[in-house]
Amino acid sequence: MLALAVVVAVQWLVGWAEIWAAWRGVPPQLLALGGGLALLSYSLRAIRLATVAGGLEARATPLSWFRITALHLAAINLVPARAGEAALPLLMRRHCDVPLGRGVALLVAIRLHDLVAMATLGLAALTWLLYGPALAALVLAALAAAGWAGLAVAPRVLLPWAAGGAAWLRAVSWPLRLLPSRLGRVYLLTLAAWSAKWLSLAVIAGAVAGLEPLQALVAIGAAEIAALSPIQGVAGAGTFEAAVAAALAFTGLDAAAALHAAVVLHLFLLGVSVLLGAVAALLPHRGVRSSPSESSL
Repeated sequence: MLALAVVVAVQWLVGWAEIWAAWRGVPPQLLALGGGLALLSYSLRAIRLATVAGGLEARATPLSWFRITALHLAAINLVPARAGEAALPLLMRRHCDVPLGRGVALLVAIRLHDLVAMATLGLAALTWLLYGPALAALVLAALAAAGWAGLAVAPRVLLPWAAGGAAWLRAVSWPLRLLPSRLGRVYLLTLAAWSAKWLSLAVIAGAVAGLEPLQALVAIGAAEIAALSPIQGVAGAGTFEAAVAAALAFTGLDAAAALHAAVVLHLFLLGVSVLLGAVAALLPHRGVRSSPSESSL
């Protein structure tokens, strides 16, 4: 049913013949580069998850962490309204016996890192486009250092405040108590993972959709904002394209080309997500229970 909805949506919005013609004309090495960067992003996210979950004394093989990560991202991309986020706590409980409360707190910590990383990379990319790569590199380095330092100080400032708060506040602050020595590493892994994803999308946007760097940046930003919206179609179909096409219209791109670019980017994201999710479902997995002393929240 989901596949049929995507097929019908693409045919109605652009037409499969036009989409296939665009992909067929792209050099294989560029497609391999875009796909390789996407795989790198998934792998870095899996390492990040293992780093955070290590504070729970939850252990698993590298393939298991990749499996959990890929299945979680597939759920996010395919289930409307960000409901797929619930997959991570459920997968952590199933494979590593991590309680749901801890899994939710882990998810909150990861998403906060994601928001900071997206803001950091967005400002750096905008600086590059306006003032050149040299200043952008300085901005990126300064923001990354500030984020890393802030995470080093955060536990000392926030934990005393959270300790006297409500139960839910103590629950959400759990990663700060458990991972003070890991937060900086998690932040750097998050920056690297998002950098790989954005580069992957930029390669595809330029190679398949023919977008200029500024247009690619606008398209990627709109895509990320659309992904955060609770109002989405099945697999984001329609809402993703509307957000990206509307944003590209402000760059001077005509409506047909903007819609074509939006569909291309969305198909790439869905294709990577479905492919890696399917591969992940076939991977062996073996988790280890978290420490008994940490088994409740």
